[in-house]
Amino acid sequence: MKLLNEMKEKDSEMAIKFQTDSEGRIKSMLWCTGKNRADYNHFGDVVTFDTTYRTNLYNLPFGLFIGVNNHFQSIIFGGVLLTSEKTEDFEWAFSNFIQIMEGKEPITILTDQCQAMVAAIKTTMKKTRHRWCRWHVLRNAKQKLGGAYSKNGGFKKEFNKLITEEMQRKKRIGVPIERHAEAIYTRAMHEKFYNELYESGAYAIKDREGEDRHALKVLVHLDKTEIPRYNIKHRWTKDACQSPDSSTSANGTMAMSETTDYMQKMLLLKRVVELANSRTTLGEGVFFEAMQAMDRISSYRDTKDNSNNNMKALGNIDGGGVMPIACPPRPSRQGRPQNTSLHSWEVEQHKKKLQVIVKAGEQIKENR
Repeated sequence: MKLLNEMKEKDSEMAIKFQTDSEGRIKSMLWCTGKNRADYNHFGDVVTFDTTYRTNLYNLPFGLFIGVNNHFQSIIFGGVLLTSEKTEDFEWAFSNFIQIMEGKEPITILTDQCQAMVAAIKTTMKKTRHRWCRWHVLRNAKQKLGGAYSKNGGFKKEFNKLITEEMQRKKRIGVPIERHAEAIYTRAMHEKFYNELYESGAYAIKDREGEDRHALKVLVHLDKTEIPRYNIKHRWTKDACQSPDSSTSANGTMAMSETTDYMQKMLLLKRVVELANSRTTLGEGVFFEAMQAMDRISSYRDTKDNSNNNMKALGNIDGGGVMPIACPPRPSRQGRPQNTSLHSWEVEQHKKKLQVIVKAGEQIKENR
């Protein structure tokens, strides 16, 4: 718990949940930092939960709640350690994760094809759509199809194309609505928007019903210069980290405050650099006034840091009232250790070296 206390002291918004067994050993543990919670507040509509990793010492399943920000960059919402992968374990992890995120459920969650996860999602995230992760589907397909997938390059290419086909476009159309999209969307989202706009050129306007590409065709046909406001998904815009209305949450306000503070400091630094590079001569009076102003800023920062340190507490650490007194038992290793590609490669290299040495010895004997 010493490590948790140190992490909590550095991050007052961090939340930690854990449960213990009858002997006081940690059974499950979930944690989300303040940055994780702020990111989930903005980009928590789609979440990927992955448990393909395991710790080396205790062989515990390690799960990550992962999302994507408005630049299509992977971000972490939280981590969880489990001692088993049963339905009740995932129910504990999912329910506590939603509780930490103030009851906000994701719109969609992506997982592997684990049936225990499927059952847990149905009971803990009733409003969330559950989908399988494409990476896990392709990995399982590779295992099931065997040689047909790994040895036949043409089949592999066509199969992946069937699962998902991404088209990269370089040429721009040049319609006014595209310029509006470029102004509001991030670069990665604008590329995807352009692909949809390009494909919309193949549609003919016959009725009012249709998919997104048909709607884009209508907007271009009507010479609209901007995308309708109700069709813009705020989380994909350049201003996704800023709340669309005045009713911002505490995490959103904190993130915006940090951004404003950073911009103010950068502006101050820019003015100082410009002054230092100019030929203007500073008088003693101006110099001392500037130094006094910097001293006031430094004293304010130190006072604020001390105040924040005094107010930090472990209020978000929740273990059901029982503090863990021991680590989970280490698994006993029986039988042959599992082989790995790295270990196999090292053994093979060692064999080759021995063969070279043996051949060299035989040649020396023959020469004698």
